[in-house]
Amino acid sequence: MSEKWCYIERDTPEKSVVVIDGIIGGTWYGLTEEENLGAVSAKEFVEQLNRLESDFIELHVNSPGGSVFDGLKIFNALRAISTRKRVHCIVDGVAASIASILPLACTRSIMPAASFLMIHNPWSYAEGNAAHFRAAADELDKIRDTLVDIYSDGRPEMDKRFISLMDGVDGADGTWLSAPEALELGLVDEVEETIRAAACAGIERYHNLPPAVVKLAQAAGKRGIERDLRALGYSQVEAKAIASGKAEIRHRDGGGSVDWQGVLHELQKQ
Repeated sequence: MSEKWCYIERDTPEKSVVVIDGIIGGTWYGLTEEENLGAVSAKEFVEQLNRLESDFIELHVNSPGGSVFDGLKIFNALRAISTRKRVHCIVDGVAASIASILPLACTRSIMPAASFLMIHNPWSYAEGNAAHFRAAADELDKIRDTLVDIYSDGRPEMDKRFISLMDGVDGADGTWLSAPEALELGLVDEVEETIRAAACAGIERYHNLPPAVVKLAQAAGKRGIERDLRALGYSQVEAKAIASGKAEIRHRDGGGSVDWQGVLHELQKQ
C-alpha cells in the first residue's frame, strides 16, 4: 500500500498494526487524476483491513480529518471488524473532524494525556443557484445528525450537548477536547499518561487552536522541512539543525560552513 495517509504497518498472527497518519482521503479538496495514481483510496484501505491475519488490531490515528465519506467508510468497516476481533485505537496526537469518530468504532480507545479530539459541523463547497445551495445545506444537516448519533452512541440525552460542541462558541469552528474531556464525554475509554503525543500535519488550517495543538503542528512542520532537506542531500544532523533554527543553510561551494559538531552537541542536550 502507498505510504500516504494510511497503511498497514504490521500483520502477524499475534498482532496487526494499522496507521492513519494524515488527511483522510489524501487531500482536503479531493485528488487529481495524477495524484490518484499513487494514492490509497478508502476502498483499498478497507479491503486491506478485512484481510488482516490477527485477531488483535492496534489502530494508530493522527489526523486532522479529511473526506467525510471516506471517514465514514473506514468507521463502518472498523465497527464491523470489532464484532469479531479486538480493535484498540490509540490517538497518537490529534483526531480532528471526521477522524474523531474512529475511536468510537473500536472495542477500546486510548488517548495520551497530551492528545486532542476536535469535533465540528461538517464543511462543504457548492456552486449553482439558490436551490443547489439549499440542497447542500440540507445534506450538511443530515451529515451532522449522523455524526451526532455516532458521538452520542445510544445516549440521546447527549445529542444537544454534542450539537453545542460542534457549533462552537464565539465564532470558533467546533470545539477542541483534551483527553480528559473526551473521556468525560464518553468518546474514549482511557487516558494514558505515559504515551507521548505525536505531531500532526494539516491541523494548521483550523482557527483557535489550543497552544498544545499549535506545538504539535509546529513539530509536524519541522518534520516536513527535515524531510525536504534530507532529499536535497543534507545529513540528518544538518537537516534537524536547520529545521530547528539552530543553523542556516550554507552553500556547498565554499560559501560558508557550520560547526555541525557543536550543533549536534546542542541538539543532544535537548
